[in-house]
Amino acid sequence: MLDQENLYQLIFKEQWTDILDLLYTHKSDISGDTMLRQAATIFEQEFFKKVKEYPTDRKDIEDNLETLFILNHGKFYKLTADNFKALILELVERKPLNEAANYALYFPNDEICKAKIAKFEILKAKEDGFKLTPPKNISMNWIEIYNRLFELINNQSDSATYFSGSRFIKTVREIEPYFPDYNQFIEQRNREGKSTSRKIFYYDILLGLKEDVRFKVVNRFLEILKPFQTEKVEKIQELLGNKVEKKEPIIASEINKSNSNNPVVFISYSWDDEAHKQWVLNLADRLCSDGIDVILDRYHLKPGRNLPFFVERSISIAERIIIVFTPNYKLKADKRAGGVGYEYSIMNADLYNNQTTNEKIIPVLRRGTKEESIPAFMQQYIHIDTGNDDNFENSYVDLLREIYNEPAIQKPKLGSKPTFEKKTTEEVEKPKIGIKPNFKREVSGYINPDIVSKLKFNDTPILTLSDGSRINAGTIRIEDNHLVHYTGKGLREIWKPNMTEEEIKIAAELKKMSEEYLAENNYIAWTPLDTIVDINR
Repeated sequence: MLDQENLYQLIFKEQWTDILDLLYTHKSDISGDTMLRQAATIFEQEFFKKVKEYPTDRKDIEDNLETLFILNHGKFYKLTADNFKALILELVERKPLNEAANYALYFPNDEICKAKIAKFEILKAKEDGFKLTPPKNISMNWIEIYNRLFELINNQSDSATYFSGSRFIKTVREIEPYFPDYNQFIEQRNREGKSTSRKIFYYDILLGLKEDVRFKVVNRFLEILKPFQTEKVEKIQELLGNKVEKKEPIIASEINKSNSNNPVVFISYSWDDEAHKQWVLNLADRLCSDGIDVILDRYHLKPGRNLPFFVERSISIAERIIIVFTPNYKLKADKRAGGVGYEYSIMNADLYNNQTTNEKIIPVLRRGTKEESIPAFMQQYIHIDTGNDDNFENSYVDLLREIYNEPAIQKPKLGSKPTFEKKTTEEVEKPKIGIKPNFKREVSGYINPDIVSKLKFNDTPILTLSDGSRINAGTIRIEDNHLVHYTGKGLREIWKPNMTEEEIKIAAELKKMSEEYLAENNYIAWTPLDTIVDINR
């Protein structure tokens, strides 16, 4: 069985490799023992304090850092967030450039990491390069196409259609993944003495791409913009020579807004697999049986029908839209791919205009987590979780209530203000102010100087007292023949490693409190030195 004293001895001798071996081989013991966890925390503090003093060319320290990274990454030993960052920064400083750049990606906004990544990307660009090569002969009226496109993406008041420099280049990189990122490109423009005006460098980027890539990039922009600026996009498509599909009327009996009072609901989903398609069909059938007029592609779409018009018509006449989210739906929505991508673009355009008053779309989570299945913009809206089939009936009732606007819990009518009994100031007496409590005890016994010499500031020894009891202590200072120290409760609630966010907030508030308050509430104690007979770590 590992004892914390073993760890303290190794820490004192700076035998980091042996400690790392113990952290792995005794991971279960450490996770379940408060004193071992405290010793491990002291190791982290001392190691990262000492490692800054070691030369960067020490291979054994580099190996120790890499081992600690592997232990943390494999969840064999979990570092605190601050120490994990300290670990990464040390690896970034000590590793060769190509490896250092990979570690730097963990904290790309840190100045040290940012500089290392930039240095690597510059070197990579010098070795590989990505050169824009404007065509000698422009085969189409690209100037007009570009001017029309720039007009659509330059409206800064419309977050849906505005393309900043970074968003523009990110879209280009969807088609041409080895194109430089925004920072690399601007740095390259500055080195070459070229303009960084968006209208100029956007043009240079598009005209510098190979023609087949340029077509794909422009069409990608148009795909994103079309739900918001349909007519202007179709004009650009005509200039590109793309065939613009004309909307064909759909037979009224196929999709027609009901004259009854039944709510009309459109279901948007992805064809993930046969099981999922059947689940959606069963949902639609059951909604119909419960009085809801459902618009579903499998009810209405036949071979030869116009898919975009079906989608637009369905969304426009539906009073509510159910989106069945799965990881595959998110993938298609993010890429604006297929029918799902087109549906999502139109619905997203409506949501952009009504972000705070969404009364139309009902998000339904069927598979995966919220982060895996729901596009980022939609995650702000409360969804109905149908992933657990055992709880489906409750989820289905929630869905029905939402469609019919019949919430299970309704706010009661406001009553009248109650009458309060009034008291005069004579009836309420303020208590007398007492005196400050005395936390010290009389010290009359023998104080062992060897014991006192072992007490160090900011240490966490185990104290053995004259009555035979043992206590955990976090030393603060020695005053008036007393050891002022944190109690076990204080160590747990103020200095515990790996706290939750709520625990961190509580600890921060306690740190602001006076010693009197902490002593009254058993967070710190004054232990007479003559009662301490032994110290262990």
